[in-house]
Amino acid sequence: MDNREPVSVLAQEASNNPDFEGDDDFTIIIGFNDGTQATCFLGINNSYPIHEGNIIGKKVL
Repeated sequence: MDNREPVSVLAQEASNNPDFEGDDDFTIIIGFNDGTQATCFLGINNSYPIHEGNIIGKKVL
């Protein structure tokens, strides 16, 4: 993360599955002081073993 500091956070949730009590999908966006952003989506509606993650960016040497 070098010298990046979070400067903003936006989060939103939703209840999309009537079988769950409460929220079951979440989206989080974190803004950093250098203008970059990190986005995370969390959902508990996936069937096992579907759990994946993607990281997109440039390699810093």
